[in-house]
Amino acid sequence: ARAVGTLITDLSYGTYTDYLSVGPDLYYLDVRAAGDPGIVATFEADLSGLTGGAATVFASGILGGSPAFGLFAALPDGMVVELPSVRVARAQIIHNSPTPTVDIYVDDVLAFDEVAFRNATGYFFLPAETALNLKVVPAGGDPATDAVYDENVALEANGDSYVIMASGLAGDPDQPFGLQLFKQSREAAAGGTGIDLLLFHGAPDAPEVDVVVDA
Repeated sequence: ARAVGTLITDLSYGTYTDYLSVGPDLYYLDVRAAGDPGIVATFEADLSGLTGGAATVFASGILGGSPAFGLFAALPDGMVVELPSVRVARAQIIHNSPTPTVDIYVDDVLAFDEVAFRNATGYFFLPAETALNLKVVPAGGDPATDAVYDENVALEANGDSYVIMASGLAGDPDQPFGLQLFKQSREAAAGGTGIDLLLFHGAPDAPEVDVVVDA
């Protein structure tokens, strides 16, 4: 499950897993060919209303054929629910512009309110492979008239992760306020026990810099 971990490995046709116990929440299930990091398909599983329950989730259909491949959940009462196929990305927004506390809107829906300078959201899910309208508005302002940023942004592919950095100065012609996207950000180190660091130069009046680590 995306942002949770690998639930199943090397499951072959005609076999079952043991029962898996998960919390009542919304999950995005990435299906991959065994050993291949590429995502075949992603399915949304909203288990928030199934506290204390059980279900059998089964893959069905033909990849690239008809009936189409999908994931389905059979409930104890006989109801079978098709899990929606979705395309989603993960993103973290960091407020690094010395402007007032802001509200952040996604497609005109308030996503985060009162995000202060040098604060960040946690990683969250956003639709991928479609245009999203992002608005940054001074806290409590009207997104229709007060936005300091109002642009369409496309998160390119299902499975991608992004850092979205708010930087620059509102109203400054030389270093204007904007959102800087970094694709393929990480929520954990790529391997081993090291710590992966991503650096961003966000001081608008500073020159190019070198960063040196002394052993």
